[in-house]
Amino acid sequence: MSKTECGEIEDGLLGDTVAFLENNVIETGSGPEKGFPSSAFRTLDFTDSGPTKQGGRAYVMTTPNNAKLINGLLTVSYLPWGEDTGYYIILEPNGGPDIMMTATLSGCAVGYVRAGDGAVRVSHHNVQTNNMDFEQKRTLGFTNKVLHNSNYRYLKTLIRDGIAFDSEGLGFVFGVRRKGKWTMYAQTVDRTFKSYEKTGLNISTTLSITSARVF
Repeated sequence: MSKTECGEIEDGLLGDTVAFLENNVIETGSGPEKGFPSSAFRTLDFTDSGPTKQGGRAYVMTTPNNAKLINGLLTVSYLPWGEDTGYYIILEPNGGPDIMMTATLSGCAVGYVRAGDGAVRVSHHNVQTNNMDFEQKRTLGFTNKVLHNSNYRYLKTLIRDGIAFDSEGLGFVFGVRRKGKWTMYAQTVDRTFKSYEKTGLNISTTLSITSARVF
């Protein structure tokens, strides 16, 4: 039931956030959005797709990219991504949800800058060039902290005894507000698809957390 999963996510992020992110993965939306989102607030649902390599759970968003959803169970400030563009949200010290999530990072970069009044501007950039990492470092140069493409992204394949292991690095950024102050967290994840080399038929998918930290 999504009520159980949403409650576990909320309790985990608002509790010991780093410990929660060291063991659990929250797979947020991965598809691009177009136009201008009408609100940063999203009411989302998640389902449990199985264990992580660390023994935690992998939660998968079941309501991706639906700005008009009104019946989700977990309300967050959500920062999507768009092709060859940048989105940002302002996290205020008061009002609105206490949790912020970005869409899954598979090539984009996310950075933030703090204002004197405690507000935080979080920016999510996608630049479609041959040197994506370089260009996103340039466009996010105004921010204080950034999770860059080069900090988490890789693609690699290992073939052994007719079995292919295709691995990719993913990134996630979360914000948690406590007593009017936002703390930002970065998580990097390895996702490995195990399949038969000849047919490409998937055997299993493994999620493993490679890092979780305040940033």
